Amino acid sequence: MIKKNFDYIIIGSGLAGLFAAHKASKYGKVAIITKSSVTESNSFYAQGGIACVIDPVDDLPSHINDTLIAGRDLCDEKAVKILIEEGQQIIKEIIDEGMLFDQSEGELSLGLEGGHSFKRILHAQGNSTGKALVEFVLGKISENKNISVFPNFLAYKLLTENNVCKGCFAINLRTGENFYFYSNSIILSGGGYSGLFKRNTNPETATGDAIILAYNAGCDLSGMEFTQFHPTAFSSANGKTFLISEAVRGEGAFLTDKSGQRFMQNIHPLADLAPRDVVAKEIFFKIKKDNTGFVNLNLQHLDGNVTKNRFKNIYEEAIGMGIDFTKEPLPVAPAAHYSIGGIKTDYFAQTNIKGLFACGECSSTGVHGANRLASNSLLECLVFSNRAVEKNKDLTGSGNNYNLDLNDEKMFINPEMRQTFFEVKQTTSILLDKYMGIVRNYEGMQKLLDQIKLIEEKIEFNPSEYFSNNLKNHLNLIKIMVLSALERKESRGCHFREDFSDENDNELSQIIISKDFKITRYKG
Repeated sequence: MIKKNFDYIIIGSGLAGLFAAHKASKYGKVAIITKSSVTESNSFYAQGGIACVIDPVDDLPSHINDTLIAGRDLCDEKAVKILIEEGQQIIKEIIDEGMLFDQSEGELSLGLEGGHSFKRILHAQGNSTGKALVEFVLGKISENKNISVFPNFLAYKLLTENNVCKGCFAINLRTGENFYFYSNSIILSGGGYSGLFKRNTNPETATGDAIILAYNAGCDLSGMEFTQFHPTAFSSANGKTFLISEAVRGEGAFLTDKSGQRFMQNIHPLADLAPRDVVAKEIFFKIKKDNTGFVNLNLQHLDGNVTKNRFKNIYEEAIGMGIDFTKEPLPVAPAAHYSIGGIKTDYFAQTNIKGLFACGECSSTGVHGANRLASNSLLECLVFSNRAVEKNKDLTGSGNNYNLDLNDEKMFINPEMRQTFFEVKQTTSILLDKYMGIVRNYEGMQKLLDQIKLIEEKIEFNPSEYFSNNLKNHLNLIKIMVLSALERKESRGCHFREDFSDENDNELSQIIISKDFKITRYKG
């Protein structure tokens, strides 16, 4: 067991983790632990922009109100105000530091996306805003001697004593070596769990590792029934998909059914730019009714040269699939995209374990409620990672050695378990699509739990073996999602149940799941 000592340990390398490292490096030595590389994250692949009030005709109360409306009465209003108000300040700060957002005639270009009342979406490098932001922050930390990056490392256990976090155990996935990282301050930023679904827009790393890591340590999880499905992911016969940014509809693209008729105008006042849960659900029902597998996203009426340049990555991806969107519509269908739920935190990203913080998509800060407003996610990464560092800067200093025989905590890798792990992961991804998709019901979710139980009965789990441990965590995370969805006996935001198809004010509370699958409710 190799020991490492840092003032801050950051687990995950999306925008939230990298920005936290950038901020924390002013106060001490920082370790970034990531199971892949610093450019493999939802943040890096985020096509959408970052929402911020810039235009004089726009204002903060409007952005706050749009966020609350999208969240369907489940947002924490104080958290939303923090997000919008401090987000504006941080955006100005990073622009002053050199972050380049797209401009037109010397002014910042502002886009419109679903659920927003004004143009307030900043983009960078066209539809590569996440990549641009990650690269900007990486430029700040790449030569920072206070920051050490540990790629291809998996943190598999948090170290806690008396409800205080003191570090983590990690395994080098390339060498199999075991490491003990200890510190007084741990920040989880490991991303969400939407990659568990078969049809999704996420990188393979988005499997909720940080969330189940925190759960195993005793953290409360919140909102795990809410998975946001992006309405417009490319639909193909072979199942290959890629995200088609909401900004495309913001530029004037619209949806049509198999007969070429638009169908969103009579559904919502914002039509094709309604909040994502509304659009995704309508597409789902339209596909089911028409038995087509997709609807059409039309751009042909727009200036082809403008759209090709504005959405260069999407154009190139579509051309690779044999479609020129300047001449013909794009076939699209919803896909799992963003995890609303995660590790429950306070307004400073603090979990219920002292010294343990969570920010970014793995967290549940209360800002998204039952449905995330488009382009608030990157903003959340910046605001709450900054708050986490500012809150815990006084905790700097290495943690005490864990009061255990460290060798008892060692993990090893058995290659023979690899095949079992990936076979089960493939099976559960299909089951999630079938029973935990846009439309759910009791019967289907119970079938999913029954299938998980059968899988568990066939496998002899070894908590000291990497793939076995990972598989157990994988199955437990799915159970947590399903149990949360069963508990919420209503339809709200991106949680829609056929057997409880209406919103129910008696259900207006957060569903909390803590260790041993204990369910409680919280009205904040």
